[in-house]
Amino acid sequence: ARASELATDPSGALIVDGLLASVELPDAATAELLRALAASAERLAVDKHGVCVLRAALAHARGADTMAPVVEWLREREAELFQHRLARQLYDALGSAEVERAITRSVGAAA
Repeated sequence: ARASELATDPSGALIVDGLLASVELPDAATAELLRALAASAERLAVDKHGVCVLRAALAHARGADTMAPVVEWLREREAELFQHRLARQLYDALGSAEVERAITRSVGAAA
């Protein structure tokens, strides 16, 4: 999605759709959780704390191999997503330490 599309997408649906389309999740439980998140994306527009749902999905994958592709997807689109408030909250929710851990795990697994 382009930055202009994200700016007019208060529900964050494009972000969720992008995650689902871009990240291959081998873990069935995590994939199911993200599908549930996509189904409730429209509620994020009226829920000031909707980012907590996204944070919960990411926390579910924490420590698992599935976290790295999600973080990679976010990092690749960092500049674009930071123009969108909800995406910025999502990225902030990850925390830099978690991003570093995910990258370390990803590099370690590839070695």
